Amino acid sequence: MLETSGLLLEENQDGSIRLGYVDYNVSAFGGNDYECFYNINAMDTQKLRTYFKEMGFLDLKEGLIHELGKNFSDQKFYNLCKALKITYEKDSWF
Repeated sequence: MLETSGLLLEENQDGSIRLGYVDYNVSAFGGNDYECFYNINAMDTQKLRTYFKEMGFLDLKEGLIHELGKNFSDQKFYNLCKALKITYEKDSWF
């Protein structure tokens, strides 16, 4: 069974965010951990905040979990970013 950190969110003082997840003991990587994080600038983070506020979420992380799932769906993230015209930088490591 795959273990995961679940959705992780770091809010930076400049208004940008870093979000992602860590999956542990991934068989595709020989049992190593897999980390995936997305960096979003302050302007695009504000788009996310506005989107979730309009949906009734005052807490960004709660809105992200509602939209992306507690274990973070990359596909749902890509779709959300496309719909809101959000750009991001992806970092991954295993």
